[in-house]
Amino acid sequence: MNLKNYLQKSWKELPDYLDATFAALNHTAKSIESLTGWSFTNTYDDLDRFEGAYVVKEDEQKNILSEYVLIQHLNSPVPRVEVVMDSRLSYHEKRKGLVSLLTDLDLKIDVCTWVRPMNTLLGIYQQDVDTSLQKFTVKYWSPHEMLASLVEEVGEVSREINNQFGPKKKKPGENSGDLGGELADVMFSVICIANEQKINLDEVWARVMVKYELRDSNRFERKK
Repeated sequence: MNLKNYLQKSWKELPDYLDATFAALNHTAKSIESLTGWSFTNTYDDLDRFEGAYVVKEDEQKNILSEYVLIQHLNSPVPRVEVVMDSRLSYHEKRKGLVSLLTDLDLKIDVCTWVRPMNTLLGIYQQDVDTSLQKFTVKYWSPHEMLASLVEEVGEVSREINNQFGPKKKKPGENSGDLGGELADVMFSVICIANEQKINLDEVWARVMVKYELRDSNRFERKK
């Protein structure tokens, strides 16, 4: 655990821009308090009462690197600490800050129950697929049938890569393939499974990217 650069500040110093809830941790205020020594105080906003701590990560020159508000809503049926960050930051900057916090606290990604996405690109794709299938009596096949379709589409990607980069070239007169199109077919099949299972791909994508950044932070050689 590396908390030497963290400073807890008073609620009176809390700036207005710290209002974007980005993640929820499978930890209570008491467990975070015992882990870090940060004091969670009882306070409230217009909607709810909660216990919270406002902490700042600084560098050696006392420049602020990240700011966090850790709160636990007292009326929540599932006690957990939410991580609130700077609403002016981009989604990627927030994710970087979350990874930094989890790393310094020696916490793994599985402590995150969800990460609220700041973009909805995959959500748009999911809606596109769902809308396009509205005209059919059965929108989605069974999971096993959709899995078979996904495997089939992955096979088409494999065939195209083998044709373009491997030893098995296309026959004379055979149409040149479209690797991008084949990859899009794979995406369509994946989205069908997600939609049928009511999985929000934006949320799970955000969580997975944090997982990879934590796991692989020192795995490969970094750029100079």
